[in-house]
Amino acid sequence: MKLVLATKNRGKQLELQALLAPFQVDVHTMPADLSVEEDGDSYLENAVKKASAVARSAGAFSLADDSGIEVDAMDGAPGVHSARFLNGATDEEKCQKILDLLRGRSRRGAKFRIALALADPARIHFAAHAELPGRIADQVRGTSGFGYDPIFIPDGHSRTLAEMNSTEKNALSHRGRAVRALIRFLKYAKVAHA
Repeated sequence: MKLVLATKNRGKQLELQALLAPFQVDVHTMPADLSVEEDGDSYLENAVKKASAVARSAGAFSLADDSGIEVDAMDGAPGVHSARFLNGATDEEKCQKILDLLRGRSRRGAKFRIALALADPARIHFAAHAELPGRIADQVRGTSGFGYDPIFIPDGHSRTLAEMNSTEKNALSHRGRAVRALIRFLKYAKVAHA
C-alpha cells in the first residue's frame, strides 16, 4: 500500500515512519509544492482537510494528523494552534514562552491531543483520536523528539519525552496510540490490500 504522509514536519515524518514500519507500507512524503492551510476549529477537522487534499494531489492514500499541547494554566492553549503559536517562532522559543508563562506556578498539568485521518482521493477511511496526559517541566530537558517534547513529562514518568529514546516515546505517545489504532484497522480493512 502506497501511503503519502500529509506533513512537511521532518520530526513528524520520522516518527510516523518508525510507527508504521511494522506494517510495511510504502511511505512517501507529500509534494513539496503542496500547501494545506490548517484553519479548522478542531484537530480532526485539520487532519481530515490535510489527508483529503494530499490524497487528491498524490492520487494515493494519505495519512494526516493534527496535534497540539493543551496547558491547564493557559486554559487549554495553545491547543489546535500549537503549530502556529507565536506566529512562526521556533520550537525552542515556543517551549520557552510556555515555561515563562508558568514560572512560579504549581498548576502545571497539560496533555498532548491528536486526531489522525486516512483518506484516499475520494473519501476518509479512518479517523482516530488519542491523548497523552502529563505536566510541564520546570525547564527544557532532553534533545530527542521535536516540538514541545522537551518540556512535557507524561503522567507516571519523571523524564520529558525529549529525554526518552524513540522506542520509549512511541510506546506511550499520543501519536503512537493513534497509529496503533490505524494499524489494527488496516490489518482487517480492504484498503490494506489496495
